[in-house]
Amino acid sequence: MRQAEAVVAVARRVRAGRLCSYGVGTAALERAIVREACRLELTCTDYAPQTVARLQTLFPEALVVRHDLLADGPLPADLHLLYRIDTEFSNAQLRRIFARFEEPVVVVPALLLGPRVLGREVYLRLFRPRATRAGWVRTKAALRALWTPTHDDTESRAGREPLFLLERRRCA
Repeated sequence: MRQAEAVVAVARRVRAGRLCSYGVGTAALERAIVREACRLELTCTDYAPQTVARLQTLFPEALVVRHDLLADGPLPADLHLLYRIDTEFSNAQLRRIFARFEEPVVVVPALLLGPRVLGREVYLRLFRPRATRAGWVRTKAALRALWTPTHDDTESRAGREPLFLLERRRCA
């Protein structure tokens, strides 16, 4: 899995021994990360109690805990991972979430608004008015604007998807 390789490469670059991933769902990426970097101590979080209980049983290689990104601060880690969670939060919520992180953060967006996605959204709104409107979709610039007040970023790729390493800005 290319995303796992890209995340592990970032973890090695920042010399992370502990990785915390938020909103893991099925933890498919996290399982691949463990296969890529077995020495990386991994914490997985999710908001749903049933998901946490299931993963605690099925994924013993990681510490799995319930965590609410809107209410709880970052957990102890050298590197944090926000994988495809951006569609779940409003701009104001994401801005607050990013601002809480002091350690480096890897962000892999779920979907960036571009010509193809925009065309699909217009089609759905015009020709399928009953289609469910769920999730936030942003352009790359709009997403970047949410962390720019507190973090600098370095963009790379995770397979076909962009990956951003956010590092906290230090005041002079």
